[in-house]
Amino acid sequence: RCVQETGRVHGEEIVCGGFVEISSSSADTQEKAIDYSQFEILLLNEENKVVEKTVCSSNGFYLLPIYDRKNYVIRIYSPSNFQFEPEYYNLKLAGKSAEEAKAASESAYNFKFVGFSIREQVKSVDGLSLIHI
Repeated sequence: RCVQETGRVHGEEIVCGGFVEISSSSADTQEKAIDYSQFEILLLNEENKVVEKTVCSSNGFYLLPIYDRKNYVIRIYSPSNFQFEPEYYNLKLAGKSAEEAKAASESAYNFKFVGFSIREQVKSVDGLSLIHI
């Protein structure tokens, strides 16, 4: 959910947020094991450069300030074996009025943990890779 704050000296600021959540299928086994502070939420510009970043609180909540009405991507950065859905959100604020920008950014941008990825290889006796997992 994003909240628009007004009255700032340098214009308006939009604050977007959401949660990193655990999928219902893995909630029983993983809920207490996940340290939410290891997840960073990144706000990227159209050139894929980090504009803002934040870490999640102990319950998975995060907030990101947005100072300019431009187009952005909100992405989660985590240890390489964590998988989330969605991987990112497009936030299109360019050319929007203050009211339109607020309306476009009022969604909760939640990332749902869906599992871990495993990457390994099975090799033959002669060292050739047979299977990639």
